Amino acid sequence: MRADLLCRTYQHVGFPARRIVEIATVNAGTALRLPIGRLQAGHSADVLVVDGDPRADLQALRRIRLVITAGLIAAGRTSPDPGGIASPAIPPP
Repeated sequence: MRADLLCRTYQHVGFPARRIVEIATVNAGTALRLPIGRLQAGHSADVLVVDGDPRADLQALRRIRLVITAGLIAAGRTSPDPGGIASPAIPPP
């Protein structure tokens, strides 16, 4: 199932945005028994920097400003469009 559809389904049945983000990150790592989903020492992390607070507004996840993976900047965005896709500010490696 597509992640956006799953998020909309959780939202439709009344889950708050904060809980949906937790389900997709922390709970996923716990369920898979992998050190993922948390920003803390000893855990792997890919980081999305978004325009807004996805814990309050899931649409902020469509406004990606920067992607950091394996400690490197993988992509950046300069000006988001309504669909959440914009021109890369930093080309992927």
